[in-house]
Amino acid sequence: HVRSRRQRQMCIRDRHYRWVSERDRSWNRWIRGKYNLQIGSNIYDCSSCNFLSDSMKDILKVLNIPALQKNVNPRNFAWKLKDGKSIMFWDDLWIGDGLLKENFKKLFQISARKESSVYDFLIALSGSSILDSSFWCRPLRAWEAEEAKSLELLVKKCDLSTGQDVLIWTVSKSSYSVSKATMLLVPQGMEVSWKFIWKLKLPHKIKIFLWKVHL
Repeated sequence: HVRSRRQRQMCIRDRHYRWVSERDRSWNRWIRGKYNLQIGSNIYDCSSCNFLSDSMKDILKVLNIPALQKNVNPRNFAWKLKDGKSIMFWDDLWIGDGLLKENFKKLFQISARKESSVYDFLIALSGSSILDSSFWCRPLRAWEAEEAKSLELLVKKCDLSTGQDVLIWTVSKSSYSVSKATMLLVPQGMEVSWKFIWKLKLPHKIKIFLWKVHL
């Protein structure tokens, strides 16, 4: 039971990482199509669907484990900007301390580029002003224009470069790996005295069981 739970915990981390980093893969497009999810959606947004598969139900159940909620949180995955082609401008964590669609909620609601990548948005911005009508579904009001200028100042500090964008797992401050996820699941600073355990006056099968549980 301990091993199976740990495997489920690792699976949910790995699956979220792959969900974000492999948006162009056929399995990703198939799931988005089946559950009517946008390209920048979170995989957990399908929880409100009434026709979830058994596998998807199991994935969502893992989120209810209190010990997991902190490290599995999608906010723990942030992008390191390179060419900007893999990063969703509004939906991904790539600049500042939060998603742009949450930090600029009103602008996101009237955005005409809700599914733009960072690359597409910055390229369009380089040849015009963010007040241009192509960025919005309607003309901006005065206070919206001020907020849009603040957004423009923020993102224009970012420069595109060569190379593919890198998805960083903020828990480890580097790219995601199963080994790093395992380290988080194993209690740190709890050394086991095996000499003590092997000398206990217990049936040998119980000591073997303790050893397997520890592994």
